[in-house]
Amino acid sequence: MSLFILGLLLSGCDEYKPFEERIEDDFIISLKDTTGVRANGVSYITLSLTNTKEVKEGLKVSFETNKGTLLQSLVNFENHKAETKLLLSQDTGIYFIKASVKDGEKVKLEKSIQITFQKGLLDQEFYLTITDTAGVRADGTATVTLTLSSNIDVKEGLRVIFETNKGTLLASDIPFMNKNASAKLKVEQDSVVYYIRALLKEGTQTKIEKSAIFSFRRANPDMINLELDRSAYSITANTLIKTFLFRNSGLISKGSVAYFSAYQINSTGQAIDVGRFEGIYNNVSDASGKLGEIKLFTPVPNVDTPKIIYIQAKVVNDKGDTIRRTVQLPFR
Repeated sequence: MSLFILGLLLSGCDEYKPFEERIEDDFIISLKDTTGVRANGVSYITLSLTNTKEVKEGLKVSFETNKGTLLQSLVNFENHKAETKLLLSQDTGIYFIKASVKDGEKVKLEKSIQITFQKGLLDQEFYLTITDTAGVRADGTATVTLTLSSNIDVKEGLRVIFETNKGTLLASDIPFMNKNASAKLKVEQDSVVYYIRALLKEGTQTKIEKSAIFSFRRANPDMINLELDRSAYSITANTLIKTFLFRNSGLISKGSVAYFSAYQINSTGQAIDVGRFEGIYNNVSDASGKLGEIKLFTPVPNVDTPKIIYIQAKVVNDKGDTIRRTVQLPFR
């Protein structure tokens, strides 16, 4: 009796037999990665044939299209799916796409789909950005990142050539992969305008060109060092002053300036300007932070000997604060 009941139960089961007519509805053809894609000759989309049920091993899917180029036309059906990439042409007509499930040479079923794409304005699908710029100044050591990116998949083998009128590109010829290509740019010590270009190339042919313009603020000094050629002044000799400007990190921008004064303290505690400077006008720093030498003339009537002369240099740092360095020059 129990065997008879079991036989009835088994006979009532809906056994799945691959390639009966009803399994055609179990296979679904779809298109992926189509958002924002246009017919531009470099964009890819993904063709996919899927099935939620188990099928026999060894099946293959043959993809066909009337437009564009298939990256691979015959694909193994594994893990419930078969996928390939389709490189779009520059044609805006209808794409007729077919996927045929094959068991050996025999076609078991076919699925088809169609789609159209707008004409590709390729230039509008790519973006040139400059990042890692927070806090960067023209200090000759910092680097920023240049990136050409897109929100669409494009064909393999494209490259990006970065160009700049200033600074140093650590690499300039970059493969375009995973929708972007990036290069590092080392900034100069000059606070100048940077003109950047990014050329997307297929072989020697330039597909698009994007450009950007930007600049960096000056890298101002944080410290001043003064060196005098004598330890005391006299009424018959002048004092030679060497000035060096430094930053806590990196180098200062070339062309930085310092402001000088020389004074004595009178009997009421007031600072009285004395002496006369030579060489302070148009005196700017070089790449090392050194300014040109200046002279303080002390054989002048307004110097009150034997009082101490205070020589002071001032600069403005990145925060806008005034930094001072004062040295004393006694009378000899």
